[in-house]
Amino acid sequence: LCVDPFFPPPEGWPTGRKFALGDDALSDNRFELIFDETVDGKEVERL
Repeated sequence: LCVDPFFPPPEGWPTGRKFALGDDALSDNRFELIFDETVDGKEVERL
């Protein structure tokens, strides 16, 4: 997993939040998948 550092966390995001994710880690997912190896991998290998 890679997160682009140019996109800061939302305002008011607590600094300790990353340690309190627990089982509901994807509830606050605000990221978008821009590369999927299973879909685009073969084309990238040809480059």
